Amino acid sequence: MRFPLCALILALLVLPASGQTISTDRPDFGASTSVLPMRTVQLEAGVKRTRIDDSNADQVLESLLRFGIASPIELRLGWTGINRFTDANGTSTSGSGDISVGAKAVLSEGGRRAPSSALILTMSLPSGADAFSAGETVPEARLALGWSLAGQLGLTLNAGSYWTPAPPGLFGDDDGRDRNDFYSVTLGRSTDRGHTVYGEVFGLLLPDDVEDAHHFGVGYAFLLRDTAQLDVYIGSGLGGSAPDAFIGAGFAVRLPE
Repeated sequence: MRFPLCALILALLVLPASGQTISTDRPDFGASTSVLPMRTVQLEAGVKRTRIDDSNADQVLESLLRFGIASPIELRLGWTGINRFTDANGTSTSGSGDISVGAKAVLSEGGRRAPSSALILTMSLPSGADAFSAGETVPEARLALGWSLAGQLGLTLNAGSYWTPAPPGLFGDDDGRDRNDFYSVTLGRSTDRGHTVYGEVFGLLLPDDVEDAHHFGVGYAFLLRDTAQLDVYIGSGLGGSAPDAFIGAGFAVRLPE
């Protein structure tokens, strides 16, 4: 299974270049304000390890498949990948994560001091293993804003919410859903030679009975060609319910029209 997967990735990386330079929604937590050109498909995937106290949480092939269907809109199919959680005693639990469907629409192109903007709507579906699934649908809405700054710098802000099933009430009744808010602030710099570096602060603002989780991360992306990119990133929690540290790597490939 590993050999066909590696062969597929290698084949995608050497496909002929086509159209504008690739723009991705990874590896940072925040999403960009751009959508795919019409009649194009883009795969973004990676691996990640998160350290939580004395335990490790691993994700393999965390993926996003994007489809350009119209100039201001793209469709999105996501998957949280194959997950493995190993506790302090070395006991492991593995399983597939949930998939999600969604769409991204450009709201404004921006100009001068005005930011570009996009709206992303996503619905996570209870399709994974019990240990790694929300168990119910989880809707999410995200607003992305982007500014092009001097010196090849770019600033991106994201803010949004997702709604998870609330714990049962005192008498076992359904208490509806809890709203979880999130944010990200990302400052990046790109060069003409295909190098991009960024720093980011992002966080989850959770219901009252759970501590908020804030994080800091840095990353690097390298443009192999106009349609392919590799990336690495690392970060840590900033207290609260955030993990101790995380590290990951991945790729993005846009298929020709």
